Amino acid sequence: NDIKAWTDIDAIASFSSLTALRFRNNPITSVIGGGEARSTLIARLPNITELNSSGITEKERVESERRYVASVARELLTLSQGEGKETNHPQSSQNEDDTDKHSEKIRQKIVSLHPRFDELMNKHKDSMLSIQSSANGNTRNNIANDAINVTVRSMAASSCAMEPMRKRLPGTLKVGRLKILCSRAFGIDVDLMTLHFKAENDPFPTELDDEENPLYYYGVHDGAEILINEIDLEERRKDQERENKEYDRRVKEQERTASMMQDVKKMQEMKANAAITGAQNK
Repeated sequence: NDIKAWTDIDAIASFSSLTALRFRNNPITSVIGGGEARSTLIARLPNITELNSSGITEKERVESERRYVASVARELLTLSQGEGKETNHPQSSQNEDDTDKHSEKIRQKIVSLHPRFDELMNKHKDSMLSIQSSANGNTRNNIANDAINVTVRSMAASSCAMEPMRKRLPGTLKVGRLKILCSRAFGIDVDLMTLHFKAENDPFPTELDDEENPLYYYGVHDGAEILINEIDLEERRKDQERENKEYDRRVKEQERTASMMQDVKKMQEMKANAAITGAQNK
């Protein structure tokens, strides 16, 4: 394993027969966390159903793809705004056209680095409305600066009977700050809280999994619903135990298969050597 560029990953995405992948200790993922590495690999490789001996559920794939789209759109937005500041000369009558050209040039560059971006943006467009606006180069009316109306609903056992909280929030509000607001309103410990953004008619809510990211990073748009859940520590422990057992089972199965293949290879070598020895004796 010595993969140093994401283009190498994109190159194998076209192999439809590739459904299982072992990917460990590669330079390309050495600077990011294990969770981010797994999520990015799942998003970039549409055909894999198993990664590092762990199965990929439909829910995990949807969340990974949405997180990936949001990340790329954020990168695109940041670069476009940076270029806009450098080229923004009020005295130039071509200012707006120049800005649009720069934005499109940057977009094409980003898309070349992320071949699945347009495909995934279209696939998840219903839940990515706000970042789609930004990703299409609409930086002069940046949706990140707009306030959005959201409904916050608790799904936790201790507060699920409480009335939903309706708030008008800035798109730049960070997830960590929203958790504090929710904690005060519903009496849930911030450290045990998880938030998900749910678009209308979408069966797979998107987890707001980084407290430092703003709401617009995840595509939270006007009229969206935010769901609060409370982590069950005992259930989490059981889930972890089940995942560890399943992982151990898969690893042992792979080791057993590898051992059988080695035994077969040794038998073949022994037969070949015996045949050579017999031929030499004659």
